[in-house]
Amino acid sequence: MVRRPFGKNKKELEERVFCPLTLILFFGSFRKIPLFYASLNSLNLPHQLNGIIGIYSIVKGDTMTKNDQHIISTQEEYEEFRSSIGNPSPRAANKVISFIDAHCRNFILKSPFLSLATSHINGQCDVSPRGDAPGFVTVLDEQHLFIPERPGNRRMDSVHNIITNPNIGLLFLIPGLGETLRINGKAYISRDPGLLEKSAVNGKAPLFGILVEVEECYAHCAKAFIRSGLWNPDSWLDKEVLPSVPNMLVAHSKIPNVSAEQVARELKEGYTNRLY
Repeated sequence: MVRRPFGKNKKELEERVFCPLTLILFFGSFRKIPLFYASLNSLNLPHQLNGIIGIYSIVKGDTMTKNDQHIISTQEEYEEFRSSIGNPSPRAANKVISFIDAHCRNFILKSPFLSLATSHINGQCDVSPRGDAPGFVTVLDEQHLFIPERPGNRRMDSVHNIITNPNIGLLFLIPGLGETLRINGKAYISRDPGLLEKSAVNGKAPLFGILVEVEECYAHCAKAFIRSGLWNPDSWLDKEVLPSVPNMLVAHSKIPNVSAEQVARELKEGYTNRLY
């Protein structure tokens, strides 16, 4: 049995996230409308507030209205638009389960890669890749899994988001398989010695990991992979025409006297010697 992190029940966790938002709502309505809008939009608020969320559609502080961009943002507009799309099939409508069953466990065991989506309480979103040998994510029981945190760039974007807003979304991939596994739930930063030791590679245990309390699990169809040809080597670009990430990093970071060649060497060194 996994002890609930911090001793918090679901109601306490929701209050921890929602209470600061009441202040943001009050002050944001007078001072920072984009912050107000983004903060509301990052939560699963009661449907009565959807109309409030649709009042503003502001990009980078500009005063564009939703009508200028044909943006659907109110509950009424959504309902009208939704009716034109049609209803999901019975299979799609009923495929979500609230626990990790044998099928999901088997998928996670064979997956070497996942995308991890988090959102700060102020509405800023982040999606980060996580990858290791298949089965690197540990299924603890039907409601909990553990993702070890390997050495990275030390920005801690996902961690900071989780501290302010525990909602998380995971997308598990298996190379060659078009279908994916999606898991949503609540996340916590864990330094449990037992979990960290079980996640050690080459004698190196991670400093922390992400403990996920599962709320939703479901399979996603392969259409995006089929359309993109992602797993088809014939669709891949030649290495000579791929974007240069060292050039990109030099242009974006604007650090004086640093060349793309130097960045390439540093990246290679990190990939070779500092994976764990």
